Amino acid sequence: MAYADSLTVKVGTEDVVLNRTGMSLSEGAFSSQDRKYGFTVKHSYTKRNRHVGQLKFSDIVPNPLVEGRNIPTTFHAHLVVDTPIQGATNVQVEALTKAIVAFFAVPANVQKLIAGES
Repeated sequence: MAYADSLTVKVGTEDVVLNRTGMSLSEGAFSSQDRKYGFTVKHSYTKRNRHVGQLKFSDIVPNPLVEGRNIPTTFHAHLVVDTPIQGATNVQVEALTKAIVAFFAVPANVQKLIAGES
């Protein structure tokens, strides 16, 4: 089963449409039309099962050190679900994943995270 052919994510107040740009058995890739936003979903099944969702932003911004020059910048946000091959049910994994997503759905908790608070 795969994600829909185009996804929409809300970044701030902007709805960003991400069209599928790649697909394999264990990975799906999506990009905005201007390529500033990218979204990937990856799965690996080795000694542990790992499922990763990543939203990426890339842009060209003014260089603060050299006037008139631009530099590329990129940053990512990830959700990683890492489980043992045995010993955790899908219900348990889903509950834990929903709990962390709900925690970071609170803007103050995200602000503390990116401010480096622990």
